[in-house]
Amino acid sequence: MTNGWNGHADQIRNLVSQGLSDEAIKYATTLPVPDARNLGIALSSRLARLRNHEAFGTRTTSQIEEEEARIARSLLTFADQIEKLTGLEQPPLDVSLPSSLTFPAEKLEKIITSARNLRDVAWLSAGIRASRSICRIITPEGRGTGFIASDNLIMTAGHVLPDRRIAARSVAEFNYELDENGAVSNGIKYEINPEAFFCTNPALDYTLAGVKEFSDAKPLGDFGYLKINMDKSAISPGSALAIIQHASGDLKKIAVGTNHVVGVRDERLYYLTDTLPGSSGSPVLDDQWHAVAIHQAGSTMKGHSRVVHANAGILLSSVKRDMGSKWPIRV
Repeated sequence: MTNGWNGHADQIRNLVSQGLSDEAIKYATTLPVPDARNLGIALSSRLARLRNHEAFGTRTTSQIEEEEARIARSLLTFADQIEKLTGLEQPPLDVSLPSSLTFPAEKLEKIITSARNLRDVAWLSAGIRASRSICRIITPEGRGTGFIASDNLIMTAGHVLPDRRIAARSVAEFNYELDENGAVSNGIKYEINPEAFFCTNPALDYTLAGVKEFSDAKPLGDFGYLKINMDKSAISPGSALAIIQHASGDLKKIAVGTNHVVGVRDERLYYLTDTLPGSSGSPVLDDQWHAVAIHQAGSTMKGHSRVVHANAGILLSSVKRDMGSKWPIRV
């Protein structure tokens, strides 16, 4: 008599046979067996690096195929291992250790992926502070995301605020999010003020607009503003990033999981992270919570043998260069 472990093994083999190693990795990571998560992290990292090389032509077709085959073999070996669990009605969830047990000191702890994944907890506080300056933009034509880039200036995607007419009828809403107790916070709205400042470029898809403050409202400066990073070396392929966004025009959220740069080409940054309509205009943040790009939309990059699907944003260094002397932000 067999149980579900055979089915799990067969599912992994089936995905691998279809050339869907990325899906096989995701599936394997969900299984409650020893080392499944570690395997998933390691293979996901290898696959991401491979796609970077493929997109930028830094590996030959044969080198790419060889690495794909090695990743597939690792998955098939894992499938063979979990198939041996046949006969167990439930996964081994608890292991009892002897009361007296010693380990060699050098094996007590281990970095599984990279020491760069370790952060001081203060890093989380910095992320919360950065999130305060990110807002939902409500226009007559839809909703998007924006952020405070400087005193009384909001930056977003060009297609969110495409012209002065739309901007003049739009508002920026801050604090629209869940609080620590899971309750919806009261949003604070400010009118977009294109008469104070307005600059857009449909080709690069960015807009920088003024904001109108009211005497009885919370000062816009209380939300702070995002620091901007113009250093391209800080956003090379594989670099970690984050997007804080109003996905679907809803409550403020942050995408967690696999978030990293795929590549940089011309004026644009390509990356893997989850977004939805309404995320347009969100700041793409480096691992220090500094804005490096404005999120635009899903896109693709052509590699040697396949198309790499990714999200795309306009680099803020490109925006600054395009605006020239009109650039109003101190960096």
